[in-house]
Amino acid sequence: MKNKKYIVFTQKDKWFLGKFDPEKSEHAMNAYSRQGGMINACATAIVSGVF
Repeated sequence: MKNKKYIVFTQKDKWFLGKFDPEKSEHAMNAYSRQGGMINACATAIVSGVF
């Protein structure tokens, strides 16, 4: 049986420091893809500001 490794990207990852940048997101996903990774799911979250 082959072991599987799951990676979860969050806004706290090194790829997303500062304002969200779709280009950085693409770079991160491509980097893991070159290592044999595959995207299984994507989700977004609506986060409202605290006032």
